[in-house]
Amino acid sequence: MRVFCTLFLLWRLELRGRVRWLLKQVRRPAGAIMLVFWCLMMAMWIVQVLFAFSAPGMSDSIATSLGIIRDVVAIIMALVALLALMVPGDMSSLLFRPVETDILFAGPFARRQILAYKLASSAFSSVAFAIMVSIFASRIVASWLTSFAAAFLVLHFIRVFPLAYTMLLKTIEQRGARTRWRIGLPISRTLAIAIRVGIGVAIILAVHGFFIRIGGDFETNAVEALKSLRHDPLVTTLSWPFQAYGNLFVSDRLVPDALYWLAIAGSINLALVASIILLDADFMESELAGAQRRYARLEQMRRGQFFAPKAKQWGRIRSLPDFPRLRGAGPVAWRQTTGSLRSFPTTMLLLPILSLATGFGIQVAGLGEAGNAGVAAITGIALYITLLYSVIVQRSFRGDLDFMETLKAMPAQPAAIVLGESFAPIVQFTYIHLSISLAVVVGFERPMFLLSVLILAPPLNCVLALAQNLGFLLLPARVTYGQSGDIVAAGKQMICLLIVGAIFMACLAAGLVVGAIAWALIGHSPWAAQLGAALGLWISVAVLVPIAAAAFKNFDFSADMPG
Repeated sequence: MRVFCTLFLLWRLELRGRVRWLLKQVRRPAGAIMLVFWCLMMAMWIVQVLFAFSAPGMSDSIATSLGIIRDVVAIIMALVALLALMVPGDMSSLLFRPVETDILFAGPFARRQILAYKLASSAFSSVAFAIMVSIFASRIVASWLTSFAAAFLVLHFIRVFPLAYTMLLKTIEQRGARTRWRIGLPISRTLAIAIRVGIGVAIILAVHGFFIRIGGDFETNAVEALKSLRHDPLVTTLSWPFQAYGNLFVSDRLVPDALYWLAIAGSINLALVASIILLDADFMESELAGAQRRYARLEQMRRGQFFAPKAKQWGRIRSLPDFPRLRGAGPVAWRQTTGSLRSFPTTMLLLPILSLATGFGIQVAGLGEAGNAGVAAITGIALYITLLYSVIVQRSFRGDLDFMETLKAMPAQPAAIVLGESFAPIVQFTYIHLSISLAVVVGFERPMFLLSVLILAPPLNCVLALAQNLGFLLLPARVTYGQSGDIVAAGKQMICLLIVGAIFMACLAAGLVVGAIAWALIGHSPWAAQLGAALGLWISVAVLVPIAAAAFKNFDFSADMPG
């Protein structure tokens, strides 16, 4: 009993430390301003949610959509479970920090006690998410308590199910290794492979049934096929174990409906937690190494290296010839491009091959008849990947934050430094767009689409890279991956994203205006519209470069450097 009291004391001290850290930030002017900013954002979101479902006729549509919500919750949980079975990981669901490994692993605690401590902490962290979901669903469902309980159990299941499956495989491997024939590892791997093969067959059958429902008319039948997917026998069978969570979310009466489904869903979660603790796999050694890897990974991300090179020899293989000096822009561009190439993920290197395979798949499946709808969908995917990649990859000035003093001391003009820092992301974004456009060229038989990408992608990516650099120079903040509670840095990043979005949309509007003028003056030609839009974007680039150069010139590394 004393051991559990000690763990509870440790958890209470950690919670008190987080609260003190938050209060320490709020006492500063910047922290108080950011706290007001986050409170206003949260208040606006809550008001929007509360009044969104008060429109006339909304109650009738909500009443008819409760069944869909119930099925969607079950299907999403089934997909999460299948993903966990397809890609079993290590004990990363526990997420031990280095300080926790130093205290807990060296203390007088058993493995099961440490597991219970981490599982309790994980369950407590799910409360905030459950509160947000229940506020959003307060106008949809009959009871706030049922939506809160359902959201809490869903998130808790998502966290403990992968851990339970990983624990099962580790237990089989460890106990089998103690036998005479050392059959633990072959059995665990065979079981994992068999499960993956079964899930793969199920996915193929589901996709095949979806294409059969579509038939030859993609634009007419695709939406109806998606709506009827929840009634597919295979999907219904896979999502049947999770119907209790959806039924709890939309329960009309607290007694007996909500209590009945709460008992079933809670029993599933408790069974998973009990299996994790009872299996008692030896996770300390692997988790200690995992904590060290995560700490090193966080340090890499703080330096802007979101994707690290796989091996040291890649640095020698992936080298580039020296760039022309170009008044100081060449060496900076060479350094950024070389670093980006060394840390470029393998998936991105294979992106042209994947795009070609996707194009051939579209042709074989007969989806090439989708026409403009399919082209628009792939274009949206390309833009989404670009925006996501630009956020998670900390390059340009964000990655060189610790070297700002060196950049300021270089014998080069600020505009040359800005252009050199922006060169690598422009090349990367253009490479992504050209690679994904191959799916349109092959799948929809539109070879001229590649020419359109060559016309519009470079100026668009220049605008995006310059807007990101300008936003960062105005509000510099370090990356806060894995560092919760820093409201100042998180607020700066949010405001920086808003500034970048406003600049990007303004430049995009300028390009659209010039393109519309060119389209109206030159015989309603689409090529004239594209060239006009590209001209408008290049004009925006010419305007952004001196503004970003002025922001870099005024950057004071002694005062503007974040802590």
